[in-house]
Amino acid sequence: MTATAPAIGHEERPLSGALLYLGSLFLMAVMSALVKWLGGDYPLGEIILFRSLFAFVPIAFMLVPNGGLAALTTARPRDHLIRAVCGLTSMGLFYYALTVIPLADATMIFFSAPLLVAALSGPLLMERVGWRRWAAVVTGLVGVAILMRPVGPGLQLGAVAAAASAVTSAIVTIWLRKLSRTEASIAIVAYYHLLSVVVAVVWVALFGWRTPSPADFALLALLGLLSGIAQYSMTVAFRYAQAATLAPFEYSVFIHAALMGFLIWGEPLTATTIIGGLIIAASGLFVVYREAVVKATARRG
Repeated sequence: MTATAPAIGHEERPLSGALLYLGSLFLMAVMSALVKWLGGDYPLGEIILFRSLFAFVPIAFMLVPNGGLAALTTARPRDHLIRAVCGLTSMGLFYYALTVIPLADATMIFFSAPLLVAALSGPLLMERVGWRRWAAVVTGLVGVAILMRPVGPGLQLGAVAAAASAVTSAIVTIWLRKLSRTEASIAIVAYYHLLSVVVAVVWVALFGWRTPSPADFALLALLGLLSGIAQYSMTVAFRYAQAATLAPFEYSVFIHAALMGFLIWGEPLTATTIIGGLIIAASGLFVVYREAVVKATARRG
C-alpha cells in the first residue's frame, strides 16, 4: 500500500490529482478486503505472487506513454533491491495482519507510516526534524498504542505485524525519495513488481501452493490488476498535485476499510478504533502541515 515516488516532472492540476489519489486509496482498501477474504485459504506467498504477476498488465500500458523499455534503464539496481525487499516485507506483514485483526485497525496502524517517515528522515536523509514534528510523531504513536490495545486482552500478534509493516513502509517511502531523484516512476514500479514475482516464486516453492478455484483465481487476478492501477493512479496524482495538497485525503482509506469490515465481516467500529484512528490522522496531517511550512520558509529565505 505504499505510495510510489512522484513522477519526474510536474503539472499543476490539483483537482485531477485529488480525484486520482482518492480513487487509488479506494482501490487500496478494496485490495485489503480481497487479501483478508483470500488470506484464510491461500498462502501469503501465493497471494503476493498473483498480485505481482497481474500488476504487470496495467504496468505494460504505463510503459507506452512513459518512454517504453528505455524508461527502465537504471544505474541503481542496489537501491531498487533495497526498496523491493523492504516493500515485500511490509506487504507480507500487512497481509498477515489483515487476516487476524479487524480491517479498520490494521489499516490505521499501517497508515501511521507517514509519522515514522518524519522520525526516520532525520538519521536516513539527514533532514532536520523540529520539536513540533517530533511531538506529532509521539502523539501519533499514542494512537497506534491505543489501536494495539496493550491493556485488556493483551497485545495481538496481528497488531504487532501491522506496526512492523508501518515501520518497513516508512523505510520504503524514504528510499523512494532517494530513487525519485534520478529514476522514473514507471521504473520504480516495474522493478518492485519484478522482484516481488521472483521472491514470491521462491516463497511458494518453499512453503507450498494451493491451486485456486476459478472464482478465487478471478479474485487473485483482480487483486493484481487493482494493484497496478492503484500504483499508476497514485503516480499520476503526485504529478498533478503537491504532496501537501493530497495528504488530507489520505485517511479516507480508513472510512472505506471500516465500512468494508462492517459490511463483509460484521466487524464493529469500536471506540478505541475511532479514537486511535483520529489521533493518528490528526498527527499525520500536522506533520505534513509542518513540512509544508518548513519548505515555504526555506524558499522565502
